[in-house]
Amino acid sequence: MSRIIKDGVVQVSTYPADERDFCLLWLVATGADTEAQCRQFLGTLYGLTDVVGPDSHPLIPCYYFRNSAFFRWPELDGAVVGSVRHGTLCINTYSPRAHGMRSSSLARMFGTAVTDPGDLEGRGLAYIADCALHRRDENGVLQYLQGKYGRPALMSIDLQTWGVFYLPEEEQS
Repeated sequence: MSRIIKDGVVQVSTYPADERDFCLLWLVATGADTEAQCRQFLGTLYGLTDVVGPDSHPLIPCYYFRNSAFFRWPELDGAVVGSVRHGTLCINTYSPRAHGMRSSSLARMFGTAVTDPGDLEGRGLAYIADCALHRRDENGVLQYLQGKYGRPALMSIDLQTWGVFYLPEEEQS
């Protein structure tokens, strides 16, 4: 996923900045499990994981917890991630044009299908690891989040996608 995103950033950066309002990637998942592919794109764009503590709070998504394409390329204002049937507009909160993207006609067109970590954090639905720590220092990032959000010992949980394979009857014996 990182290579696909990097190739897209290289491609869109060939367009002169003064000839565009925003710099966006369009990432389309295809194949058997488009939902898992979309989650992988989101995870790569945002460095996304879930965190949980010993208190009664549920799992909460944490943006920029891991290395993220949006942090690496702040000139990328966002991405549209989805399949041929549906998609979501993902806003890069590290972009200097994030505010403009939030209020753009494109964002209005997507309506509720907009992923904006800043908005989610403001509503208490997500955490943002906006610290200067290296993302390989997972314990340091967790300690930062504990202090920022006033939570007891946190841990990250990367939920996996499981698959089922079906074989034709003649190949099952």
